[in-house]
Amino acid sequence: MLRVMKKLLWIGLSIIVILTGIPVAALLVIATFSTQAAAGCLTYHHATTTETGLLTHAEMVDRLLQLRLGSGRPTITKEQAENAITLADVTRDLGAPRRGLEIALATAIQESQLVNLESGDRDSLGLFQQRPSQGWGTSAQITDPVLATRAFYGLADHTNNTGLLDINNWQNLPLTQAAQAVQRSGYPSAYARWESIAQDMTDILGPDLAASTNLTNGESRIDADCAASASVTVASFNILGAGHTDGKSGSGLGGGENPSMPTWDVRLPKAMRLVESAGVTIAGLQEVHPPQSKTLSTRYADRWGMFPTNRLQNKVIWDRTAWMMTAARLVDIPYFHGFDTPMPLVQLTSTTTGQVLWVWSIHNPIGARKYRVEALQRELATMTDLKATGQPVVIVGDFNDSNDAQQASHCILTPTLTNAFGGASRPCRPRRAGPGSTTSTGTTSPGPPHASTDQPWPTRSATTPGHRHDPGRRQALPTPALDHSNQARDCGAGPTTNGRVAYPVPAGYIDSDRHNWHATGSHWSSWHTGTDFSAPCGTPAYAAHAGAVEIDTTQVWAGTWLVKVTTGPSSLTTWYAHMQALEVSRGQKVTPGQRIGQVGARGNAEGCHLHFEVHLENGSIYGSDNVDPSTWLAQHATGLRTG
Repeated sequence: MLRVMKKLLWIGLSIIVILTGIPVAALLVIATFSTQAAAGCLTYHHATTTETGLLTHAEMVDRLLQLRLGSGRPTITKEQAENAITLADVTRDLGAPRRGLEIALATAIQESQLVNLESGDRDSLGLFQQRPSQGWGTSAQITDPVLATRAFYGLADHTNNTGLLDINNWQNLPLTQAAQAVQRSGYPSAYARWESIAQDMTDILGPDLAASTNLTNGESRIDADCAASASVTVASFNILGAGHTDGKSGSGLGGGENPSMPTWDVRLPKAMRLVESAGVTIAGLQEVHPPQSKTLSTRYADRWGMFPTNRLQNKVIWDRTAWMMTAARLVDIPYFHGFDTPMPLVQLTSTTTGQVLWVWSIHNPIGARKYRVEALQRELATMTDLKATGQPVVIVGDFNDSNDAQQASHCILTPTLTNAFGGASRPCRPRRAGPGSTTSTGTTSPGPPHASTDQPWPTRSATTPGHRHDPGRRQALPTPALDHSNQARDCGAGPTTNGRVAYPVPAGYIDSDRHNWHATGSHWSSWHTGTDFSAPCGTPAYAAHAGAVEIDTTQVWAGTWLVKVTTGPSSLTTWYAHMQALEVSRGQKVTPGQRIGQVGARGNAEGCHLHFEVHLENGSIYGSDNVDPSTWLAQHATGLRTG
């Protein structure tokens, strides 16, 4: 059985909760603390009732996912749907009418395809491709979907730029004129093409919005008197991956089978009932295998938000009625065998008080201690960077270090964080014995049913410094926090990632991945050897990693060129096919994210797309080293998205 160490640790608070050295099958740790927000905070919410004709959040997402932005385009992605819902929420909270949402959606589709881009033309960023150099705010403010939408409307404290509600008679202008009055684009007529889809989306998102309004500049329906002190209950829960109880030996990814435990479909509902009955509104989850992830993102999506929604096993979930995600990152931490694995770091904002809180869900590797030490060093560096924001931070997770003595997390992390159950770094003292310890400010409760966890249930209280979601004072996540994964290390990773891996298409098309590796059909002589990213012809194609360029012009199926980026014989090599233009030459050295060509439809291709393959040992097209590129990218590339 696994020996795990479960923790909740705060920075910018007075308490950490730590549980250590306990053999468990699945373990839940819960802590409760209070938040104290200043007056004048902003309030946003997701609709959860149909009293005014609104769909539930899950129904909105489901309906949006059936739409396409245009003929021949893929259906809308979950990311695009969530961003559209955010636009609708802000529109509603500002009291803007239906026409405002239509214009905002059409503008965001034209500018970013409803993807919160981290790059663009010159210094353009975010959903609306606003520019710091043009007075739209800092990079962090512009890439905050809520603040960017408020800025588009002209009701954001962080910018004085003209917004939609500042435009005289804006409701009666043609959509493209109204959008252009705000955006000042070099393509002023481009917004018109999206009016129809924007109207369809508004039918789903805004049936309660007024047809028109007398709202004028500077007015808002946000209640400025929302000072509050609220209790926040955070959980850390290793829910035991589905592969540990599926009856298939070796599918548990390091932990093996656990025949004494029920299958995941029995355990997950009990786990969620346990979390909900405890009043938890935020949780970090570990070992979320694909069937569990799919169930969380469907059956529980009406109440619980989740990041990320892909195959990564660590998640942060939050009660949508209490919190909304206002920023998120994936930070690489060494996991099994030292390979970097992205771990979710999420900024949540209270829907009632505006309180801002960062939550990081991590899972450190079992096995070689050196990898855990490296993981802790990166975690401490990132948490220290976050401290500069002045916002409270919680790190939750499975640390796997019960036998690491002076190199355990309660020693390495406590120079910056406080340990609720004791422990300190100078000199390093272990935490107080057992999760059943009773302290002056926290107690434990009896453990829940064995089907969910076989451990007692520590609780702990703390107070956060007041820090509301104030657009005039909000600070960016410092850049160094995203760079600690690139520090020199001895993790035995070999050339697989070469330190950094990028998606081969711009961020706006990452979710167009068809996940069709190993597909069969009349198009292929055996099976499909890569995955296809749908993107318009002419879209940039990027090198996924560093290496040397090889160009093969004999592969008719690939089009004019089959481009390979290789790290050497018997080493990682990636393939790129169907491109309509080439921007590199044979033997050229490229870096991750460097442009190598343009998406096309040449060779054996139907429609514009980039065919992408991963060969771990530079093998042949059907070689045993040909691996699922979608999985490989999810494991290695999520933290570095090209723009």
